[in-house]
Amino acid sequence: MKRFTPWISTLVLLTGCAGGTAEFPSLAKRAIESRSDAPLSGPALPAPNTPIDGASLDKANAAVRSAREAESAFGAALAPARQAVSKAAGASFGTEAWIEAQMVVSALERARLPVKTALSDVDDLQGALISSNPAADTSALAAASRVIGDIDAEQARTVESLMAQLSSR
Repeated sequence: MKRFTPWISTLVLLTGCAGGTAEFPSLAKRAIESRSDAPLSGPALPAPNTPIDGASLDKANAAVRSAREAESAFGAALAPARQAVSKAAGASFGTEAWIEAQMVVSALERARLPVKTALSDVDDLQGALISSNPAADTSALAAASRVIGDIDAEQARTVESLMAQLSSR
């Protein structure tokens, strides 16, 4: 009898769910759905791949130029940083040579700021353009972002390498 008790109680509960005289909504077409002048789609979107405005393109080009100029400034600051890190090769943590190398590498990290700013500017341009015109052709902005992103990634690898050399001492 114990085996059948759960089955009996389940059957009793299910029969309570099926009863009642509730009326369900009809699945027939509503009045608005049968009208022939009812809108079939949302608002018209602008044509796909509309060209971006000249001002946005000029800003993107300026950001690329700024990143390239910062790249050469980073290169100029790189030689003293490498020299300071190699000078601190035998130095212990906290010694004068080690601290000097840390300071020079920190200055090198600060030299990356214009590249990061340029990358942020292009990302902001892309976001604003997509918000205002979802069909805009952002390929020029994406290309600028890739160029600046490559510069940023290379600089990041260089700084990380120098920091790793200092950390291993």
